[in-house]
Order: sequence, then structure tokens, then C-alpha cells
Amino acid sequence: MAEITSAYEALGELSWDDLVDETDLLRDAVEERLKLSRVADLLFEEETTSELTVGYRTDMPSGDPDEVEKRAEFGNIPVFDPEKGREFLAKMDSRARGMRVSYEQTKTNGGKAVQREVRAMTNAIARSDTRAALLAVEKRIADTTLDDVDQIEVVAATAQWANPDANPLDPVWSAADLIEGAEYEGISYGYFATTIWGNPVDLSVMKRHPKVRDLYVGDMASANPLFAGVESQPLIAGQFQLVPDATVPRGTAFVFQDAASLGGAIGSKFTWDSGQPLVTGWYSENGESARGGANMSYRSDYSEWNHMGIRAPKAIIKITGI
Repeated sequence: MAEITSAYEALGELSWDDLVDETDLLRDAVEERLKLSRVADLLFEEETTSELTVGYRTDMPSGDPDEVEKRAEFGNIPVFDPEKGREFLAKMDSRARGMRVSYEQTKTNGGKAVQREVRAMTNAIARSDTRAALLAVEKRIADTTLDDVDQIEVVAATAQWANPDANPLDPVWSAADLIEGAEYEGISYGYFATTIWGNPVDLSVMKRHPKVRDLYVGDMASANPLFAGVESQPLIAGQFQLVPDATVPRGTAFVFQDAASLGGAIGSKFTWDSGQPLVTGWYSENGESARGGANMSYRSDYSEWNHMGIRAPKAIIKITGI
């Protein structure tokens, strides 16, 4: 038997009697799966607060006053007052998802049954997170009451990516230029475009297009994204990581600076400190009994409170018409 290296793998090797009380193992398995699948983690960095209502401001760049200056011995250290962006207020959403197994399942390969339920639940949570991230971005785009500094810009492709005469990289470079050239009153934000987030079909069209495919020739042919697995996708045009996600509607894509970059994420995922992500242990679904209560089934629940707030609207660009 292959060596087991994860909590998720361990679930499938255990009987129900062995795992029913292993709440920590269940939680570890859920956490492992979510780390692998959350697109939202590329967009938003975690931030915990003590209140259900959160306030946050648009990030603003600092100008010359914050430059590190040469100072005379015993001279004062220069200090500056940062520019304050617009404040946004929002209430966190309560989000939850349960999973269940029947008494019969617990008696016939219960570990595999639990493993399948964990996979289904974590996929659902990841999709929900991604939809919430997409909604946060789209709501900011649709808000016409905002000043330019708080808006997310949109770039329209001049031709659909499937068109042989089109160059799929043209709108991507246009978006990157806007991100990397973003300024406030002549002061650069210092952002860098790193990621293309789009529907898997659209990104597949991009990878197959001759004007992208032909970038990988000769000794670079082995780096062609057509021939790489998802986990080993090379950078497109030496700069952009592809993130395929079926949540993104066909015909649109987003270019953004990812959370691991020096400039940081486009925003914060605020989590209530009394509502951190929690996976409960297994319990009888409808009254306690030796065989799973009145429904003869067991369930476990996942719940959390969070809100995704966009702090850096100039670090992401939407592309349409692809």
C-alpha cells in the first residue's frame, strides 16, 4: 500500500468505527482540500476582526514624503501622513454546508463514503468562495457612483480569442499596462500583473491559439502549456499564471496581481473571530440512537462568517469580448 501523506487520503483507508470520533482528522482533511481549490485565496488575503460589521478603505499610494531620507545626526526622522481612501462598510455573511452518510454507508466501506462526502463538500465551499469573490469584483465594476480611484476598469478585446487573426495576448497586455501603470496624482501604486483568471474553455482556446502556441518553439517546446498538467502550467508570455475556473462566465477573464506578490492581494477576506471556519464532528441527524437517529444517518457541518472587501481596485482588470 502506498504511503499515506495526507488526512484526506487517510479517510479512505479507515473504517467508520475508526474515524467517527476522529474530528481533528476530518477537519484536517477539509482544510487540505480547501487549500488546493480556493481561487479566492489568490485574490483576497485573510483578515480576522472582532465584529460582524467591517470597515475598510481603498489602498492609496504614498508620495515623496514617505521616501527614506538622509538625516543629519540628531536630526528628526521624517514622518508622513498617508492619503486615506474611501471607506466601505459591510456586514459579514454567514455561510454553511453540511454533509451526511447513511447508516448503511457506514457499514459498507465507511471511510470511502466519508471521503466522497468531504470531496463534495469542499468542492461546494470552494465554488461558493469563488462566486463570492467574483460577485465582489462585479459589484465594484457595476457601481457607477464611485470615483475613478475606487473603480475596477474594463478592457474590451478587439477580437474573440478563437479568431485566427486575433492575438489573445493583446487585451491581456492592455490590462497589464493599466495595472502596472496605475497612478494616483502622479504616484505609482507599484502593482504587477501576475495572473489570468478565466473560464477553462476560454483559457484552453488561448493556449491553442497559434500566436500563443508559437511562443513555445525549439528548446522551449517542452514548456508549451498544451503539454503541461494543471499543477505544472508554465507562465504565459513569461509573466502570467493561468487560473481556469468554471465560475467565470465564458467570454470574460480577469488579469490581476495575486496575493503572494510583493504588492499583495486585491483585497481582504474578513472573518469574524467568533465565526472562524469550523467543521463539526459526526452526529445523529434526527435524534440520538445507536443507528443514527430517526433518519438512520449521520452528518457533519461546516460554517463560517466572512466578507470579501476590495482594497486595491486598480490591481485587477476585467477583459470582455474574448
